[in-house]
This record gives sequence, C-alpha cells and structure tokens, in this order.
Amino acid sequence: MTGKRIQAIIGHYGSGKTEIAMNLAIALAQRDPVTLVDLDIVNPYFRSAEHPQVLKAHGVKLVKPEFANTSVDIPSLAADVDAALLDESRRVVLDVGGDDAGARALGRFKPHFDRFGLSLLAVVNPYRPRSGSVEQIISMLAAMQERARFPITGLVNNANLSHLTQPENLLYGREVLAQVSRETGIPVVLECALEHARPCEPLAGAAFLPLQRYTKPEWMD
Repeated sequence: MTGKRIQAIIGHYGSGKTEIAMNLAIALAQRDPVTLVDLDIVNPYFRSAEHPQVLKAHGVKLVKPEFANTSVDIPSLAADVDAALLDESRRVVLDVGGDDAGARALGRFKPHFDRFGLSLLAVVNPYRPRSGSVEQIISMLAAMQERARFPITGLVNNANLSHLTQPENLLYGREVLAQVSRETGIPVVLECALEHARPCEPLAGAAFLPLQRYTKPEWMD
C-alpha cells in the first residue's frame, strides 16, 4: 500500500485518522512486520493505545506514550519511539494527534524523517466542522505542516457520515479534494470507507483501504 517505510497519519478532530492508522497498520502487517506508534496526545478517547489486544491479534506491535491508558494524560515521548523509527526491518505507522497542536509531536522526530523519509498523510472528512470547505481544508493543512516541520505528501479521502455513509459521500469527497489538490499540489493517495460505501469506480492514482470499525467505544452503542 501507499507510502514509505515510515508513514504518519494526521488530521482534524473527528477526521477518522486513528481508525485509518489502525486499519493501515493491520493491512500492512499482512505482508511486513509493522509497528504502530500512538502519538495522539490530544484526544484521550479515540487513540490507538486503547486497543492493544486488537493490534496484537493482527500481529501489529504497539508503541504508546508512557501514560496512555491511565488517568494521567501527560505527553511522554519515550525512547521506544526512537527505537521503532530506527528499526529498518519494520514498517512504522504513526497515529498523530488531531489538528496542528497534535502535529507538533512529529517535530521531535524530524532528524529520523530527514534520514529515512516520511509519508505524511492528511486525513480529510469534508462533512466535519472546520473542514467543510476547500479554504478551511487548505488552512488546516498549512497549520499542520508548520507544526509538524515536514511537508504533507498525500491526502486521504475519508468523506463519511459514520454508518450512514454511501458511495456518493466518497464521490463528494473526491470533488472537494480534487480542488484542494489543484491548489496545493498535494495528491490524493488513499481513499477509505466501510466496504458497503466503496464507489464502483476506483480513484485513479489512489489506493483504497476498506475499513473495519475498531475504535468505537461502548458508550456510543
């Protein structure tokens, strides 16, 4: 699937980036050893570190902040993250906190990205507040790039209305991101959806990642 050995998934709150990070890591683990690094220091409810057993069952190694899964939600970027990035025998997926504030966590590891390269993928759901227009999306991307200290290399179309999503919602996302891509020069490299919402026609130049729901907490049932 798309990307360099190290891939980082960033996005606005509610964009679905953690779900995508988990699904991407699990998909990659079917072929290669994979480590998923939870760098989400922003949202304590939807984060990869909350699902260690799911990841373990699919052969994905999880590296998480020291205080993840506790009531103390203080950012802790352990040496384990450095070790994961330096291990060239494994692919790495970084689940980065929402918005530009979360993207700051990436800046700490810029020397590794300069050395090994990085696919920095921005997840966009144009049905979410503050990312509902081309102008808002471009502004969001600029802020995240500045904080991450690394250019965004690809856009991810995750246009969805949760379980109500239909193929036409993905097609609408294509229209919006096509304009974003024209104005920024950043290509759309990935589309994501539950299988029932997958459009019949694939998007040229983009991979498709069928999603499984892993991050829905019990209180949302």
